[in-house]
Amino acid sequence: MRAHPGARIRADLDSGRVTVEPGGDAAVICRAVEGAGFGCVVAA
Repeated sequence: MRAHPGARIRADLDSGRVTVEPGGDAAVICRAVEGAGFGCVVAA
């Protein structure tokens, strides 16, 4: 997956959760991550 400008992605592989910093296409990235079977949250 290519990173999108303005969005930072942090993955915790132990818990299978991904945190996306707000900005850019954060919501789009989260949907893609969830579609791959991982949990995803957009940081506040």
